[in-house]
Amino acid sequence: MQRGAGAKFMPNALVFPGGVATPSDEKLGPPTKIAALRPYSPNFKTPCEKLHLHGNTTHVLCPQHVSWPDEQKITNVLPGDHLYITEDKFNQPPRKLPLEEIQVDPHKPTHRAEYKVKPLYSMCKLYMHNLAPEYRNSFHQFETQSKQLA
Repeated sequence: MQRGAGAKFMPNALVFPGGVATPSDEKLGPPTKIAALRPYSPNFKTPCEKLHLHGNTTHVLCPQHVSWPDEQKITNVLPGDHLYITEDKFNQPPRKLPLEEIQVDPHKPTHRAEYKVKPLYSMCKLYMHNLAPEYRNSFHQFETQSKQLA
């Protein structure tokens, strides 16, 4: 599979076995659709109308942007993280915190993505640990860096 300028594309009907035929089938869809759907169902046996059963349907994920003091990294804190502001959570402006506050603490509730500014989204790390049951039981547990903490 190629990506970028030399990408190979395939019709939607091939991406969604069982024939999701749409007028856009003459326009070809990227093969990344397959990669995006693969975690939801082995061999594509889950009907589209049941995909919602395999994801987060309890909490709206509205990341809160936190810059590091050196402006080399960004942290997006998510619901359940000890730095997440729950009041007016959808309208929180970006903020900058001191290093002592923003660094991951293995003992505090943590739910966040951390990545470099340049190139943007590089060296991305996910952390999800010590969450309260209301969050721990409703979020899909990705492979995270939390287990590598001392």
